Amino acid sequence: MKNTIIKFFKEDRSYEKGVELYMKYGNKLALKKQLNIQVKNDYMQGVLFEQLRELADLPKDAFNLIMKMPVRPSAIKKIEVLDPEMVKSPKMGISNVNAPRKPVVKGSKKSVAKGSKKPVKTPSIISASKPIKAKK
Repeated sequence: MKNTIIKFFKEDRSYEKGVELYMKYGNKLALKKQLNIQVKNDYMQGVLFEQLRELADLPKDAFNLIMKMPVRPSAIKKIEVLDPEMVKSPKMGISNVNAPRKPVVKGSKKSVAKGSKKPVKTPSIISASKPIKAKK
């Protein structure tokens, strides 16, 4: 129990998980009732964390030190793939499929620069979603 609560303070600190831990290990029925009735607020979260600290027999100094440190997740979260067929498809490379597309420069337009009578070539930008035809 003690190690589970300390791990919670180091890795999670979410109100919902704290309530779940107190419902499992806590012994004050009035607090359990309040946690079920009231919505999350700063006061209730403070009371909950203090009661969990007492359950874990953590000294206040050690608790304050843990709470000053940033939350560090215990493991890398699993990456969800929206369309598994997209990854398995031999037509697509394994490179970053979700990378934003960059505009492609195609051809050039002739325009006259200020103060000059000669035409100047300026590139035109097209959308990357349109197929580009190869020149023969």
